Amino acid sequence: MLDKIGYVFPHKKDNVPVLSLSNIEDLTSMIVADYNSELLETPTPFDVDDFIEFYLEYNIEEVHLSKNQCYLGRCVFNDSDVIPIYLPEKDDVTWLTNRSKTILLDARLSEQPNMNHLRRFTLMHEAGHAVQHQKYYSDTQNQLALFDVDDYTSEKLNKNASSRPENVLTFGERRRLVTEEDWLEYQANTFASYMLMNKRSFSKFLENQSYSKSCSRLQRLLIIQEISSVYQVSNDAAAIRLSIHDKQLENEQQVSLF
Repeated sequence: MLDKIGYVFPHKKDNVPVLSLSNIEDLTSMIVADYNSELLETPTPFDVDDFIEFYLEYNIEEVHLSKNQCYLGRCVFNDSDVIPIYLPEKDDVTWLTNRSKTILLDARLSEQPNMNHLRRFTLMHEAGHAVQHQKYYSDTQNQLALFDVDDYTSEKLNKNASSRPENVLTFGERRRLVTEEDWLEYQANTFASYMLMNKRSFSKFLENQSYSKSCSRLQRLLIIQEISSVYQVSNDAAAIRLSIHDKQLENEQQVSLF
């Protein structure tokens, strides 16, 4: 898919991509333009399921990824990966195989109507792994052989991308990016944010709302609620995206002074 849009980015020796905020902004803009250019012009909810299944050509499978919902999603790259899932009807664990190019979504996100925003963001987060981290996760065909098969709670059991609630819900907090996982999760979350609220339509939306960074706290809260409604994202995701927009605008204005 990256070959299709002509976007190439470098990788470190460990195959973690080197992608800045502006790089991911450019990447997502190119993908959105190729998938459906109207989304760049009109603020509207992104059809996440259609994008994943028909553009990325990944399957979406809804299962219980854990007993306590400690995992929200998982992107599977290799058929050889062996993935534990929880069976609530038996209070037991079983294993999935032959799921290459599959995004596994915790079923409880669809079972509870108030989880729709989190479901959409989790799916796009996993799509971010699929687009940006294929090289990292696919470099070993069977990582399972390196670890004890009984230790199914180990994060190192399979080398495939997993979303935990803390990674999805706190992506806007300031945190040091130190480990491989820090960088991969940051990139996946940034990808999801820009895909769901692409820069061009987001800027147009704010213009139509006569938004100004100097607006009152109440006006800002109302704008955030409107963003949430228009793009079908959580208030937290909307607030973080607005903060990123403000920071970028401030940087652009500073550059223009020189």
